[in-house]
Amino acid sequence: MWVRQPVLRRQEMGEFRALMAQERENGSAFHNAYRMSPEAFDELTVQLEPALRRQDTNFRLAITPAEKLALTIRYLASGMSQKDVARYFRLGRATVSKAIPEVCQAIWNIIGPIELPPLTEESWLEDAAEFERRWNFPHCLG
Repeated sequence: MWVRQPVLRRQEMGEFRALMAQERENGSAFHNAYRMSPEAFDELTVQLEPALRRQDTNFRLAITPAEKLALTIRYLASGMSQKDVARYFRLGRATVSKAIPEVCQAIWNIIGPIELPPLTEESWLEDAAEFERRWNFPHCLG
């Protein structure tokens, strides 16, 4: 057997299918686990989906972009080890260790240009002036 038994039951017993569905009904539980609302998670999933979607094969179904995003956010927001994330999501450790940097790179490539405007000398000087005005620290950025 090339897939461990718990991984085979991911669809019905993994955190993404079982627990996340329940937490979506309770906004505060979802926010506690993923540090965002279900609506923000859905919006982020739509934006990242083209970069994260993989093709299903005859051997197994691909991990969905939403599931990759969920496990990455859970890892980043909770401080869980990749081993624990793999266990809760019922995925292999190698799969999790590959998915996390893939999702982070997609966030940087797709969301980064939208949320982080290009840095210019003028923006640096404005930030430094604001930092000096507010904190009395000249030539500093924060």
